[in-house]
Amino acid sequence: MDIHVESIYIGKQLLLMFSTGLAGFLIGKGILRSSLGLGTLEAIALLTPVGLGVVILLLFALGALGFLSPAPVLGGIGLLVALSLWRFRPVLELDVREALASGITARSVLALVATIILLTPVVLTPLTPPWDSDEIRYHLPYALHFIEQGAITPDPYLRYPFFPLNINLLYVLALMIGDDVTTHFMHLMLGLLTALNLYCLALRLSDAVTAFSATLLFLTLPIFTRLSASAYIDLGLACFTFAAIVCLARHGEKRRPALMICAAFLFGIGLGTKYLALGYLLPMAVWAWYHSRSIHRTLLFLSIASIVGLPWYVYNAIHTGNPISPFAGELFGYWPWRAEDAAAQIRHLDKLGFGHSPLALLKLPYNLVANHWHFSSPPIPLILTAVFPCFLSLPWMERKLQPFAVLLLAAILIWFFSAQEIRYLAAFLPLWCFFSVWFLSRLVALSGRTALPSKWTGRASQGNRI
Repeated sequence: MDIHVESIYIGKQLLLMFSTGLAGFLIGKGILRSSLGLGTLEAIALLTPVGLGVVILLLFALGALGFLSPAPVLGGIGLLVALSLWRFRPVLELDVREALASGITARSVLALVATIILLTPVVLTPLTPPWDSDEIRYHLPYALHFIEQGAITPDPYLRYPFFPLNINLLYVLALMIGDDVTTHFMHLMLGLLTALNLYCLALRLSDAVTAFSATLLFLTLPIFTRLSASAYIDLGLACFTFAAIVCLARHGEKRRPALMICAAFLFGIGLGTKYLALGYLLPMAVWAWYHSRSIHRTLLFLSIASIVGLPWYVYNAIHTGNPISPFAGELFGYWPWRAEDAAAQIRHLDKLGFGHSPLALLKLPYNLVANHWHFSSPPIPLILTAVFPCFLSLPWMERKLQPFAVLLLAAILIWFFSAQEIRYLAAFLPLWCFFSVWFLSRLVALSGRTALPSKWTGRASQGNRI
């Protein structure tokens, strides 16, 4: 394959990724025509996952009805995009004028060019053909199985015959419009949306330098580059869960019910992505209550999220009698697994990391860096260990940062006392990157060796509009 053909192939993959993301944004914008008080970047970061969630539900409905073929799928998505364009065309024109009126500075252009150059290796890593275990054993085979059947039907011969498969439905779309490498770019797109939400959130919590640094750190983490080069589902879970976290935080600032509904919808898509999201239910319920200060709205959040996430659990229950198959087999039965299979899976999860003792918790920063393979992870940058002394400074943090630090600490503790595989923390890695960078920048400022401008301290950034 000569360089010309390779360039065309790369361009095609990038175009498919961008087109899917654009379709998601247009659908999300069309559904939420009324303004949410979001800046341009925030609207892209939050509304695109909403639109992609609607596409996932459309794919599930078509699959359940036996119409999971290119014509109904692409026709349905095209119809949603067309209706959205017709519905919010005047709003889109206003958004474009607002974005142009905000001006383009030399500094922003330089930052954009630098970002593109630095991230070129990350964008090219998805070109790797499928090679990782899980994508070969069941993620891609399941997507291909759905296409071959033209419907959502089980395949009991796959590694996980029953599982929440929302992201796998996006891979169905990827295989219809591209090939197996397109699924990698689909996963990368979900990771890039997570990074965009991190940047928007970090810019509101601190300053542009910290926000840019934290986002760049997240995008260059070895675990991120590895996941973005695979058809796994962890960046999908991160995309929808982290977007829900940001949505709830913005609801706390603006008190707009639409933001609460968006957050619930996004988290519901996360519940239909991986059982791991069930472990986030309690932290997310507390997060929803904190930002709404209303039991009624918290229950509304949980109700909407549960309804949106319910389809795969109903599907599993219909076929196996177990809504969370193959887990909890002692309650619901193990079919199509055996009790020995489930026990082997639990033993595998228990072997991850270094146990759950207080000593193991104290040694966690060292083990993450020195023994990263025990966490089924590529090398973990030393800079991420800065988050642990950062937690000690929690009482002296700015008030707006404290809830996010508490949420991150709770997530790390839940992860530590369960299955210690680093990709299971993907939804909270953005916050981890932010607090690591934030803490180190404050140490530099306090050391007296470098006098940072007051705008770098985070106190003057409350008026940032994204």
